[in-house]
Amino acid sequence: MEKLVKATSNLPATAKQQTVSLAQMGLENWTVEDIVLPVIRIIQPTSGWDAPTGTFFDAQTGESWKELEVVFIKSNWGRVKFKDDISEKGIDCKSLDRITPSPSIANPPAKNCEECPFSQWREDGKPPVCKETLNNIVYVLNNTKNPLDGVPYLFSVHGVNIKPLKMALSSLIVRSKPIYSRIFKLSLELTKNEKGKFYVVKYTPDEFLSEEMISEFAIISSSYSKETIDKSLAKAEEEWTSREDK
Repeated sequence: MEKLVKATSNLPATAKQQTVSLAQMGLENWTVEDIVLPVIRIIQPTSGWDAPTGTFFDAQTGESWKELEVVFIKSNWGRVKFKDDISEKGIDCKSLDRITPSPSIANPPAKNCEECPFSQWREDGKPPVCKETLNNIVYVLNNTKNPLDGVPYLFSVHGVNIKPLKMALSSLIVRSKPIYSRIFKLSLELTKNEKGKFYVVKYTPDEFLSEEMISEFAIISSSYSKETIDKSLAKAEEEWTSREDK
């Protein structure tokens, strides 16, 4: 029998109560959508951050972790086109739904992703220049006994790291369970191929949450929108473009 983690939190039960809760924290007229989430990055050998290779990294605080315990709150498909010159920092375009460019992109190359030449497979068989991404909001549980006391982060993956995450989340979806019904332990495995060395995320399923706690996480999940992800991605891009290279 699976061990269940039970809820022990007085989480607000409605969006109105959530707003009241934020006001009690000194945030007048704020809603959850106004919050910009910190970002978890995977530090690859070529990442260029002043952080240990093969770790999960928070550029905002400088913290890094070899492993993470998380609950996935929300997962959105998107796309991102990085600048052509790898010496440049930042992105040329992004989409939050794989359908249309983000409103934050001033001059997108096309009105929608389907018609964009950068979303097409290339004639030489190489994948599209504009890569699919999975943008996720996760609660990081490290050093917390109650999952509801975790810290929300934006965690985006692309390339070789999409398939492992799809498999992890699909293991819940095919059983008609929400993605926030289980804790996952995340670690990084060094992989080698003809392109070089890189780290791939390994997702190890852990404890299921109780129905009570799942209901509370459902409220949290519904309170976050694509706008939250977009603002957090914009903050991540700002951190990237302003960082100092190693």
